[in-house]
Amino acid sequence: MKKRALLLFPLAAALLLTGCADAGSTAAAAGQLDARALSDIANVVAGDNDKAIIIDKESLKTQIPLAEKARKAMKVTPESCTEFVGGDIAEELEKMNVVSVSLPGSTPLQGIQVGLASYGDPADAATNMAQAEEILKDCANFSFSLQGQETTMGVKPLAAKTAASKTSAIQTSTSAGDTTISTVSVNALEGQNVITVAVMGGTDTRQDIAQAEELADTVLKLVEEKTS
Repeated sequence: MKKRALLLFPLAAALLLTGCADAGSTAAAAGQLDARALSDIANVVAGDNDKAIIIDKESLKTQIPLAEKARKAMKVTPESCTEFVGGDIAEELEKMNVVSVSLPGSTPLQGIQVGLASYGDPADAATNMAQAEEILKDCANFSFSLQGQETTMGVKPLAAKTAASKTSAIQTSTSAGDTTISTVSVNALEGQNVITVAVMGGTDTRQDIAQAEELADTVLKLVEEKTS
């Protein structure tokens, strides 16, 4: 099976070590959440946090050229893991409507990121979810160099439970120089929707999992309200 680009939030931590958008008019397929619905959900997640950052699909698209430039400059070891790190993000975005909410922590290397991807085809949502399992099997440990900075990543499975039809969780350890960041990510699949909650820079894995599970369930309820 062809590896597809992972919209994996722990990679944000890796990029940090190397150095409120309005809703667009993105159309939606049957059963798929449109940009307005995603914006409404994101605003609930952000709440009254004036430091929260909401990024929608249209904003992500504007960042693709920079991401592509970084992808071409990146050297991944082992080479077989390259597509996990630098696959065709533009191609993947075309299959979904997506929104991301960043809730900054007390330092630049801490925070919570909540992502919601709503696919036109439920099969694409399931495939995206399966990528987390595939990276554990094929690329549990890999490294990449960018702008002269060597970054290593280790991924291991975690146990998590949400109200979704399927839940998976991973812990990613990202190291560059003398700095290491731990990120706990909980992924929840329900129908055409994939929810990812990443707690970055935490020090208590159990607490991070519990926080991520609670946030994932909150988003699940909001999705149900929009689709019922």
